Amino acid sequence: MSLIEILLETHRNKALRVKSPSIKQVSYGLLLLLLVSAACAPTANILTDQGYLNQGKELLADNEYGAARGSMNKLLEIYPDSPLAAQARLIVANSYYNDEDYAEAIIKYQELLRYHPRSKLVEQAQYKMGMSYADRRLTPDRDKTDTRQAIAELQKYIQEHPDNAMRQEAQDTITICREELAQHEYDVGRFYLKTGSPSAAVKRFRRLLLDYPKSKLIPSTIFYLGQSYWELGKRAQARQVFSHLLESYPNNEYAEEARQRTGR
Repeated sequence: MSLIEILLETHRNKALRVKSPSIKQVSYGLLLLLLVSAACAPTANILTDQGYLNQGKELLADNEYGAARGSMNKLLEIYPDSPLAAQARLIVANSYYNDEDYAEAIIKYQELLRYHPRSKLVEQAQYKMGMSYADRRLTPDRDKTDTRQAIAELQKYIQEHPDNAMRQEAQDTITICREELAQHEYDVGRFYLKTGSPSAAVKRFRRLLLDYPKSKLIPSTIFYLGQSYWELGKRAQARQVFSHLLESYPNNEYAEEARQRTGR
């Protein structure tokens, strides 16, 4: 065997004796690679609480309601004790209100009032909650519960914040809601009277007169109350009611018929 052949044979034998890396060694290597990659990866873009608030305000102004809520939820999650938390909750509530999701808006305004009762934003939240009930009453198939709740919340707003900026708007909405409730009582009373239930009609008309004395329906309600008593056979009470109508509203559209009933 030549010298070259001897050297080649020696190299071949050494190569055969080199061990392949174990599975454990490979696993450690991969883990180290992953850790290094994670350390070198860019960190998430976490804003300050003021940064999230500014972002939410801009998104709300652009009618990006879902995105605005997302920014505010991050603020509340990352900075739960932030002094900006009340503002964040107001933006969330306003986003639902602007999106006409009044049920969720009411819940969020209630949360703000519960978690931040001393915040200067309470006044705005109370007003917007009342308006949420008022606006929701206009949706189809609603009963009068929201109308009554709107009145209650807006009256609370006026009473607790006498120098509030939206006092007149709140009072106007209350007036509209009260007139709607008066109209409801009136319509039900007329229905009972037409269908032969004058006793039930009396209850409705009396309730309207007691609860909504400033309603534009007062003259006609007085007349139909008298008519209900007349059909019940309570002629003396009916004449008293008709006389009151003539004294208080002498030129109303029912005056002539009232005069006939009273003999005037």
